[in-house]
Amino acid sequence: MAFYMPRQQLRRYRFLELEREQHLEDAEGLVMTEEQRQSLLGSFMSAKIEFHDLDGLRWTRTALRLR
Repeated sequence: MAFYMPRQQLRRYRFLELEREQHLEDAEGLVMTEEQRQSLLGSFMSAKIEFHDLDGLRWTRTALRLR
């Protein structure tokens, strides 16, 4: 006896199966050594940023208190 499954249900099943496989592949790619982890975190610790206000306005402390 053949089992019948509507096409929509088959597509949904296949999609979930592919999604599960993708999650497994992604999890495999997240493996790193402690040395690699420390190197990655160290690069963030030494990053410096300079902030520039994009609208070009400057706010004084008095103006900020009034807002």
